[in-house]
Amino acid sequence: PTQVSPSPVVVAPEPRPEVPAPRLALVSPPPVAVRTPVTGVTLAPVALPAVAPPTASLLRSVAVWSIPAGFEPGERPVGKAFSEFYSAQEGMRLLGRPMGDAFATGPGGLDVQYFEKGRLEYHPEEASPGWQFLLGLLASELIDRAVELPVGGDASSMTYADLARLRVAGLRIPPPDGFGGGFAVLDDGSVFVPFDASLAPGPGHAVPPMFWAFLNATTVFPGGWLHDVGLPLTPVAEVIVSKGPETGRRILVQAFQRTVLTFDPLNPSDYQVECANVGTDFVRSGGVERRAGS
Repeated sequence: PTQVSPSPVVVAPEPRPEVPAPRLALVSPPPVAVRTPVTGVTLAPVALPAVAPPTASLLRSVAVWSIPAGFEPGERPVGKAFSEFYSAQEGMRLLGRPMGDAFATGPGGLDVQYFEKGRLEYHPEEASPGWQFLLGLLASELIDRAVELPVGGDASSMTYADLARLRVAGLRIPPPDGFGGGFAVLDDGSVFVPFDASLAPGPGHAVPPMFWAFLNATTVFPGGWLHDVGLPLTPVAEVIVSKGPETGRRILVQAFQRTVLTFDPLNPSDYQVECANVGTDFVRSGGVERRAGS
């Protein structure tokens, strides 16, 4: 059958930010067996989407970014409004450790709490229990601000500023032939998702199968992937990271509206797909102070 390539093929007619050529040189990783992170089901080997290899430039480190006092990970308990959700929805996996106390903010005094992997918001006005808890749009805001913090590790060849350059409309791919909306499984096992809140036909991005399996785990995302995580913002990119003393690890990264997903084949099989620490990065970047002062 005709292969539908998930690599970028659409060029926007309007001017867009320059992306360094080495980051857009596409490579095709060898097929790998992908084990879903929650159910443990092993998928057939598939060819991962073409990704943009990192440059050999110096990795950006978190060392120069400090965490404000009162937001040290694990120093505060999970807030009363969030404790049941945290226990039921694999909170350590989805959110990590709490950072600071729960507090009320925004219009109507919305209850929120920051965690390593995001900001959890309580929306009691929602009738559906699965929609009462929501991750904030921290990933989108970090990308909007082009924050020069590393993504996916203590040091990384990718920053949120790089993700901003990958978020441009010109890197979205066209839908497969006959696509009528929703999402579509492509021939290589990835899933095409249009960049539209109603999933109407139009250009979008391919989500690799291991990310798609994670997004559809109701034990992690009870409100469904579109509500809980949002639309994919970027194509998949290959990134070089350091994790503690381990350097030179190659992982895959894809940004969504509410989180950034990473795939590290060297992690234990049940944790090869994870949410990046966008909550920690938001706090490090002064986002909490910016929000409080706005």
